[in-house]
Amino acid sequence: MACATGSTCAMGTCSGACTGNKTFSFLGTPETFVVPTCATKITVEVRGAQGGTSLGGSLGGLGALVQGTIPVTPGSTLTIVVGEQPPSATYANGGGGGSYVAMGSTPLFVAGGGGGGYASSPQGGSSQLLTATGSGTGGTSNNNGGGGGGFNADGAGLASSGGGSFVSGSRAGSVYPAGNTNCSRGGFGGGGGASQSGTFNAGGGGGFIGGNAGNASASTGGSSFIAPTATTTTHTPGIQSGMGKVVLIW
Repeated sequence: MACATGSTCAMGTCSGACTGNKTFSFLGTPETFVVPTCATKITVEVRGAQGGTSLGGSLGGLGALVQGTIPVTPGSTLTIVVGEQPPSATYANGGGGGSYVAMGSTPLFVAGGGGGGYASSPQGGSSQLLTATGSGTGGTSNNNGGGGGGFNADGAGLASSGGGSFVSGSRAGSVYPAGNTNCSRGGFGGGGGASQSGTFNAGGGGGFIGGNAGNASASTGGSSFIAPTATTTTHTPGIQSGMGKVVLIW
């Protein structure tokens, strides 16, 4: 790749000043970033997506924000997922997608997405928790409403209503039953899909550990994660509205 402004290239190696930044917005597919050959650390800002907001007025839960600086190997490849806020439906709504920065199958930063809203009920659950350890499990289902995907495991749910894990591609959970227009799917980034199955059930948010689906708007947001090698870290729960975002600065 090209050297940063203010640096020079000799025999394929950058020298001198090495600064730059890159912003990733929602795209709907995992992306990659190759660390510049002169960068040994990167400052990261990751924002999870808001859960789906009901046309009846119930807001989706808000996504989290995580920030920090982490050492990196020049020339290594990071995988980026930017969470999606799902489309709005009249009744139950899907969970928001988590946003992720990882090195292969190793999580570096994860910002949880918010849970979905329902009709005119109170707001869906926002992403609140910062998880220091754990296996990255998916969230639980409620009457076929989908749990949010975790880092390593899909969320629970029938007919793919559970959101996909980061390692499986971060797919959005499907609405249940398929074709139901009273509810919405989840957001890319592992958001769980909503269901109409005896009751209306909002989807859980994607995250390091997926959020749980819940009756009406009793959904929960996915959890966040910061690698222990990161420094100057902050975690701000329940702050991000709309789509997620990832910013890299070196």
